[in-house]
Amino acid sequence: TNLKTTGWVGIEFDNTIVADGGYKIFKVIKGSPAEQAGLQPGDILYALNGVVFAKKNDAALAKVRKEWKPGQSVTYTIKREGVDHEITLTLAPMPADVMARWIGEHMQAHEAAERGTAK
Repeated sequence: TNLKTTGWVGIEFDNTIVADGGYKIFKVIKGSPAEQAGLQPGDILYALNGVVFAKKNDAALAKVRKEWKPGQSVTYTIKREGVDHEITLTLAPMPADVMARWIGEHMQAHEAAERGTAK
């Protein structure tokens, strides 16, 4: 994936699927498309363009995200205090500082795998 041309939302979420599906947002980055669209920490990302965040949909969701481009609109279904909301936002280019941090974390994960923790 070329990070420079990938679409960016601006949220950080817990990678563990919550009980009834979806991911809990723990951070919304200031000035991001997510903040402008009104996403908040504590919201549950339940679906993307109508596809529910669940293990069985991982491949379909990965394919959708791989095709993201800045300027494209995506619609999240979120749950906030038990109520479903549809939130549409326009993807932005990934900021350089976010890209640098993401690449750094990605490299660390690969190094850990190569140090022999992976069989």
